[in-house]
Amino acid sequence: MDILCVFSCGTKTVRFNQLNSLLGHISTKTLASRLKELEKNGILRRTAYNEIPPRGEYSITEKGQNLTEVLVPLVLWVEKWAEKE
Repeated sequence: MDILCVFSCGTKTVRFNQLNSLLGHISTKTLASRLKELEKNGILRRTAYNEIPPRGEYSITEKGQNLTEVLVPLVLWVEKWAEKE
């Protein structure tokens, strides 16, 4: 969920290290695993550049953008009702 929030804030492309910095509470191994999972499911797209050192950028797909549009109201609902408990 945190990963998708980064992209829903209007960010076009994000490199792995940028995501890692923004999501400091997630280990690099877990982040890499989640990114691969999101890519496999068509939520994110990874663009690899043939450079030294290797560089890859992640961007959200149309399917991923649609998913974030659906999740935002759910997150707002949770925030609203979590405060009441």
